[in-house]
Amino acid sequence: MRTLFVLCLRSLAAAALVVITFPLQQGQPASAEGEDYRLVRVIGALADDRLASPLGVAVDAQGNVYVTQDGGNRRIQVFDSQGNFLRKWGSGGSADGQFSSPSGVAVDFQGKVYVADNGNSRIQVFDSQGNFLRKWGSGGSADGQFEGPVAVAMDAQGNVHVADLSNHRIQVFDSQGVFLRKWGSRGPADGQFSLTSDIAVDAQGNVYVADSLNNRVQVFEPNFPVLKSPQAGAPLTSLATTLSWSRPPGTTQYHLQVTPANNDGPGINIIIADPALVSAASFSVQAPAFGKGPYLMLPGMSYSWRIRVTSSTSSIDENSILWGAWSESRKFRAPPPSSTTISAVSPANGITVTSTGPLPLQWSNTATDIFYYEVQVSGDPTFNMDPATGTSFVWQNLVHGGVTNPPNSFLTPELPPNTTIYWRVRPRVQGDGVPVDWSATWSFMTP
Repeated sequence: MRTLFVLCLRSLAAAALVVITFPLQQGQPASAEGEDYRLVRVIGALADDRLASPLGVAVDAQGNVYVTQDGGNRRIQVFDSQGNFLRKWGSGGSADGQFSSPSGVAVDFQGKVYVADNGNSRIQVFDSQGNFLRKWGSGGSADGQFEGPVAVAMDAQGNVHVADLSNHRIQVFDSQGVFLRKWGSRGPADGQFSLTSDIAVDAQGNVYVADSLNNRVQVFEPNFPVLKSPQAGAPLTSLATTLSWSRPPGTTQYHLQVTPANNDGPGINIIIADPALVSAASFSVQAPAFGKGPYLMLPGMSYSWRIRVTSSTSSIDENSILWGAWSESRKFRAPPPSSTTISAVSPANGITVTSTGPLPLQWSNTATDIFYYEVQVSGDPTFNMDPATGTSFVWQNLVHGGVTNPPNSFLTPELPPNTTIYWRVRPRVQGDGVPVDWSATWSFMTP
């Protein structure tokens, strides 16, 4: 397989080219004495796609080439892998989609394009067609501010690493622009910088920084846990999952948090100190087992999780100053439930009961990991709850079916005599989930 190399000419020339080369195959002549690569194409040589001071270049998963330009153009140009012009966007200015000295550029695994808009002290994000999505940053030295954001790089988790040139530091953000961490200050010592001019991240999360005026490249490895699975935003196939992460050297304990959307429901907040679990760098979240628990995961909603570590050999609580920085926060979504697996148990549909109650209503569900329900009971088969138009009572309750007696049941209030009563059930969806349809409607007659 041929390896693609792209040379970006960071010059002040009025017009410039991007040159693409491939390594020579055995037996191929070099184009000049001592060269190990042969020129295969030049991008930006034609009048309709000419480049003016290209400052940054990135290649997406389809091989398309994205080039930032300063010169008089201040725009992004896109070419296919053969160098054919595809599209362009941008102009000089500070409005959304405009640029002032656009320099670094990166493309994530979803095809989103991140541009270091140097002169405007911000990062702008676009889809692959150049449509503006979002931005973050302003001039300054506080977290999330920049003094010369000249280069961007993506890690395997989709986080954005920014070389903050004149602040002599690196800042890291999630893909939405939420600040995660930073490091560096001005100086010649290890971990210090004098103009951070470029940056790259490898598949293991190691960060390579061009430390310009110190005439060196510094390499950093993560000293915090890097989340591995589930992937960010991944939909789960069941109400069980295994969370996994990297283990920084010297780790003796983890602090894990799993939080439901809007804090609406149970979560996890534990310290993991068992040596076997620490070595595994993973935690299995068990699906609810009806009648047994753990009653943790609710269907159809998202959860955020993060983790931090310590090298302390003593037991510490979550408030200890010995904990390191939190990892990024990542989301996953539990699978949605269905009401089609729910059936009435008692009373049997259509019968006349022997009492006006209180009466236990019971249902079953073949999905044994569902335990939280909404129940409606009414004298109206449409369950109309509008005070202006409703014609009958409607009782609506939340029921934890795993702890009721009998299981999956609801005890009605006293019911009116000689009345047809209608009832239905559905799994409860909380947080940012979408409510599901109700079950079939069942009925019975009071004496």
